Amino acid sequence: MKKMNYFVEFLRLWIAYSFAAIHVFMVLPMMQGKPPVFIWALDCMFPFMAFAGYFLMQGFRSSQATYKSSNMEAPKPASQAWNYLKKRLLFMGPVFLLAQLFGLVAIDIFKGVPITQWPLHLLNSVGELAGLQLTGIGLGNGFVGPWGTAPDALMQLNAPMWFVSGIFVCGYTIYYLLAKDEDKFIGWITPVFSILIWGSYWVMNVYPVPRLASVIGDFAVISGLLKMFSWMSLGAVLWVAVDYYKRKEFTKGTKVTLTVVQALLLMFFFYKLWIPVNVPFSLKVDWGSTFLITIPFTFLGLLNVDGTTRFFDKKIFKIPGRISMYIYMIHFPIMTLLSLYIENLYTLYAVLIVISTIVGYLLYLLNKNIIQPYFEKKPWYSKKQEPTAITAE
Repeated sequence: MKKMNYFVEFLRLWIAYSFAAIHVFMVLPMMQGKPPVFIWALDCMFPFMAFAGYFLMQGFRSSQATYKSSNMEAPKPASQAWNYLKKRLLFMGPVFLLAQLFGLVAIDIFKGVPITQWPLHLLNSVGELAGLQLTGIGLGNGFVGPWGTAPDALMQLNAPMWFVSGIFVCGYTIYYLLAKDEDKFIGWITPVFSILIWGSYWVMNVYPVPRLASVIGDFAVISGLLKMFSWMSLGAVLWVAVDYYKRKEFTKGTKVTLTVVQALLLMFFFYKLWIPVNVPFSLKVDWGSTFLITIPFTFLGLLNVDGTTRFFDKKIFKIPGRISMYIYMIHFPIMTLLSLYIENLYTLYAVLIVISTIVGYLLYLLNKNIIQPYFEKKPWYSKKQEPTAITAE
C-alpha cells in the first residue's frame, strides 16, 4: 500500500485558507461596490489543479493494473471516462449541490432578492447546479443578467465552484484521452497544448482566469477551462515523472540539494500565496515565471524525498487536508452572509475561518459516514433484480 503524502494535505489546507483571504479582501469589496483592499495575482495556483490531475492519473493507472491482473479487457475509453465522472459526481456531487443551494440563499439575501423570486433564480441556475459553469453555461442568465454586467461573484450562486466544475468537465475529458491513448496524451497532447496555450497568453500579456473568455471569431471559450485542462493534464504528467523517480535511490548529496531547493521554493510559494501585489514589499515576479517555478515545487512535493517536504509530511495534516475541499466549497456563502453583520474585514476573515472549518468538518463527516455508505447500497435500483433473459425472435 502506498504511503499517503501528507505534505499534499498540508498545502491543500493553506491554499483553501488563502482562497478565503482573497475572497474577503479582494472579491467582497467589489461585490459591495468598493475597490479591493488587497489584490492578489492569483498566479501560484498550479498545485491546486495539478493535484487533481495527479490523483486522476493515479486512479487511472490503478484501474489499468486491475484489468491486467484480472486478465480483463479494459472497457472502451468512453465507458472508462463515464465511470470516472460517475464516481466524482457521487463523491462530490451531494456536497456540491448543498453548497450551491446555500450559495443561492446567501447571494439572494445579500442582494435583497424577494424570497418569492428564489425559485426563478434556481431555475435559471441549472447550468451551475449541473457543474457546467466553467464551460460558460451558468455564467450569467436571464435572472441575474448577461455575463459581465455585474461583478462575477454576483452572477453565480457560489463563485469558487468553478474549480469543482473543472474537475467534472476537464476530468472526464482527460480520462477519456488517457484511456484512448495514454502515450500520445502524456507525451504529445499535453506538452504541445500547454506550450501553445501558455505561450499565447504570454504574448497577449493576459493571465487566464475563470471569468474571462478567449474569443476566436464567433467562437468563445472560457480561459479558466483551458487553464484547468492544461494544469490537470500536467498533473497527470507529473505522476508519470514521480512514479519513475520514486524507483530511484538518491544519494545523500542529492537529497541535501533538493532539500535546500524545496525550502526556497516553499518560501517563494507561500509568499506569492499570501502576500498581495499592492503592498510596498511585494515581489514583482510575473505570472509566467511564477507558473514555471511552481512546477518543480509541486513535483518535489509529490516526489517526497527531500527533507523540506518530509518535514511537513505529518499525519496531523490528514484530516485538515481532507476537509480543505469542503472548506473551499462552503466558505463563500458563509462569507457573503457574515458580511451583512461584520464590517471589519479582518474580524470577518477570522470568524469565517473558524466557522468554515467547523462546517467543513461536519460536511466531511456527513459525506463520509452517511452519504457515501448510503450510495454504496445503490439505492436507485430495486433490491429485487430479476435476471433478464435475452431470446431470439
